[in-house]
Amino acid sequence: MAKQTRILLISISSVIVVTGILLFCIIPFLLENDKTSEVLNEEKYYTINPQTIINSLSQGKNDVFALQSPTPPASLGLKGNRVLWKQVDFFRILGSLNSYAGYESLDSWKFERMLFKLNCADINYGPQYAAIKYFKITSFGGREARLGKDFWIDPLNDAVSVHTTELVPNVLSYETFDLPTLKVFAEDALLIAEKNGGLQARLSLENNCIIYLSLAPGAIYGGWQVSYSGNSLNDIFGINIDPVTGKFQVLSNSK
Repeated sequence: MAKQTRILLISISSVIVVTGILLFCIIPFLLENDKTSEVLNEEKYYTINPQTIINSLSQGKNDVFALQSPTPPASLGLKGNRVLWKQVDFFRILGSLNSYAGYESLDSWKFERMLFKLNCADINYGPQYAAIKYFKITSFGGREARLGKDFWIDPLNDAVSVHTTELVPNVLSYETFDLPTLKVFAEDALLIAEKNGGLQARLSLENNCIIYLSLAPGAIYGGWQVSYSGNSLNDIFGINIDPVTGKFQVLSNSK
């Protein structure tokens, strides 16, 4: 009976971890769209060469983005070219993309959240996808408005994109995180997770799993949330990590 109770508790905690990771980007939009009007909605898609873009940007080149049609080309498929990027590389691409797309500097914008993802089989490479969002409070028609800017960086598809929206009125209060104070980066959070249960969890699944790393100040836990997600609710490992101190709390470990 005790064993059955333990399995049930693990399953429940697993559901909470995965749901939190997967929906942390969705819930704010649901709340916003329920009470606001969208006065701006602009998306720009580009293709990149993941194998050369970091070196090109380091040399001061910015002609590394090829503008695509309003929607991503249907022919875009997984290229399978893994990258060895760190968090700073994703942000370097983000900054260059923002400038190349003709937008104002993000210096006056606030960080809202970021999500990194990789297949467990790619653990030696690191994150292979990033979704990063900024926001800015402005005014529109005499009312407070909120500008949002979403960046998607997807090297496996040779693709990046930026999506800008403006919602009126601004009905939500968003927390932010001062990125210059960040001491634990995505690759550090992944290493901490690996050393404290993640390695055993993914090996027990023979690397048939996905790892999500999210940092969302407005979430229940404002630090890094790392989740190893498999096909079964019991095949999950989750851990919270303080983004400054590196202290952590294991949420679930089904193995």
